[in-house]
Order: sequence, then structure tokens, then C-alpha cells
Amino acid sequence: MGQTIPFDARIKDGIWYYTGYAKVMEFDSETGELVVTDTSKIEEKWVQIEGETDHPEMIKTWNLIGYKSTESSATYDVYPDFVGYIKLITPTNFVWVRYNSES
Repeated sequence: MGQTIPFDARIKDGIWYYTGYAKVMEFDSETGELVVTDTSKIEEKWVQIEGETDHPEMIKTWNLIGYKSTESSATYDVYPDFVGYIKLITPTNFVWVRYNSES
């Protein structure tokens, strides 16, 4: 039985193009929860971090290399050198990790 990946899986030349939404969140001091105050549609570019795997095409560790607003931009923006994002995808879960590479 094949595995279904529950998200957009467009891979071309080793780069994964993912369309999703960026959320702006604020802390609600009355409830103690984060509240979504705005969203925007974006497209991200991810490249696989070195290493071999016997898993299906998406089950890997990915490094975010650029992003753009799919509605207003023809080119990809990049984060500053010290900001890093990786996405770890396993057969059952995934997680994003944002880190400061200078500390």
C-alpha cells in the first residue's frame, strides 16, 4: 500500500515548491492564547539537506531557501543569513524549526 503525503508535493530538480499560508499571530493577554490576526498566501522553496534515505520522496529533512507571495511577486525573497528554517518530515509527522545560526 502506497503512502499518501497530505500536502502539495511539487518537486523539480531537487527543489520542493510548497504553496501555503503565512499567519500573523498576536498574544491575547486575557486568554493566554495566540490568535491569528492575518494570513497571506505564499510559496516556499525548500532544498533537501544532505543525507540519504530509503523513504518516499518527501520523507526527509528540508532547508527553506526562499519564499514569495504568490499573488504579488515574481521572484523569491530570502531570509537573512543568520535565520534558518528546516522542516523535518517523518512517515507520520512533520515539524518546522526556526533557528538563529549565529547563536
